[in-house]
Amino acid sequence: MTERHGSFENSAPHHYVNRHEREAKEILDVMEVDITEASSRREENMANAMDAFSSFVLYEGREECRTILENHMGTTVGALQGGNDDEEVYRVLINEDENGACGELISKFRSSSREGKKIAPLLTPGRFEEYMLGMCDRRSLSRNCRRCTRLNNIMFILTFGCVNGQVRHIDKMNPNLQICLYMSSDCPSTIVYHLEEPDLINGKQLVAYWEENHSVPDLIKSMLLSEHTSRILSEHRHTRFFSFWGTIDNILHTFGKLYCPVSSSLSFRADPGVTLIAGGNEVHAGPPTTGPRMFAFAVGIPEEEKVNTNGEIEDGNIGWNNADNEDNDGEIQYCPALLHVDLTCILFIVMEIEFIHRSEEHGLAKRFLLEILLELIEDQPQETYERLLPNDRSELRDWLGDVARSTMKGDANEVCELLLTALKNNKIFYPPDMGRRVSGKNKKDRRRARRKKKNLDTVIKD
Repeated sequence: MTERHGSFENSAPHHYVNRHEREAKEILDVMEVDITEASSRREENMANAMDAFSSFVLYEGREECRTILENHMGTTVGALQGGNDDEEVYRVLINEDENGACGELISKFRSSSREGKKIAPLLTPGRFEEYMLGMCDRRSLSRNCRRCTRLNNIMFILTFGCVNGQVRHIDKMNPNLQICLYMSSDCPSTIVYHLEEPDLINGKQLVAYWEENHSVPDLIKSMLLSEHTSRILSEHRHTRFFSFWGTIDNILHTFGKLYCPVSSSLSFRADPGVTLIAGGNEVHAGPPTTGPRMFAFAVGIPEEEKVNTNGEIEDGNIGWNNADNEDNDGEIQYCPALLHVDLTCILFIVMEIEFIHRSEEHGLAKRFLLEILLELIEDQPQETYERLLPNDRSELRDWLGDVARSTMKGDANEVCELLLTALKNNKIFYPPDMGRRVSGKNKKDRRRARRKKKNLDTVIKD
């Protein structure tokens, strides 16, 4: 494991077990996460070129390269979760554009020295793609699985200094692979998390999991029945903001395991050319670092399934093409708290609109959802969420940041006050396209529901 830095060390969840490198690699192998090294002369030359280039970017040409990245921020450069006020975690699109950030970095390296001029021709998008696909070929041969034939979303990821590390998360990638090609020397690898529980893939399983340690309100159980969780969210005005979920069950099938506790965190230190290849649904995170770090990332897209004359998939991998592989490029991602935040927003508005006749249960149900959220924030309190939510959700973003900071300080009273604030507020946990629109209507609907219930009770008594 890499050294931990700053407050991350103090906030690491108590149930994490950091395995020794050899044991970590053995568990990763069982999880079908492959670690491959350069072996041929061509691969070793490429690994040496990446070593020299990353050394220039992170050390010798540090200030010039940082300026290039800042100049292209918002175009071919972005920032990933895990940065801080002093250091960004940069993502740099790898492409053929000589005027883009990637082109300028390689041009600066080429002009830096005789070695740079000699090595720079190896650092083309085509050579990176060739190297990564070659590593994927080894995986497909050793595991007898489908080959990767294309790459998508190819980028450099780098930081120049100390960062606390990312909050564990899942990128929406299945059935594609995530490929991490380490470039800098003694590079802390991506952390992959081994989980204690089986995956949670639908609302029914989520309720059952919660019931192991909590008393789940009846209203929550009702809203997470399959008749509701299998419903297409885009077809209803009040849940249209979350159209990209498809259905609640769809999103839980991809991200539901984020609710599961972590058994151990698995990582190692990598030399240039070492490649980590994992399935697209693994829980992972960029590591905390005490110094510069650089690697290349890509999404590996497998070849099409082979179907025999009887219409059967030959390798039995049913459902491989249920998703659009090209679109599953990792751009949609969730950490545990933000997954639960969006589920909470959906359930808040659903109970206000569709379960108005059970308004007396709303308070208990909302409090339950928020208390689950507080547990998830407490598990990973170093994230303030301020970089992860857009301006149209600023009230939610600010509230999450306040809770995270209060949790870090250990101020239980302030956390309790913030919970009460959210329970009273009619905007924080509602879709931004609905906001306060429900508030005035709800007062009338609740009065109408109470009158209806009273009249119904009278009829039953008669």
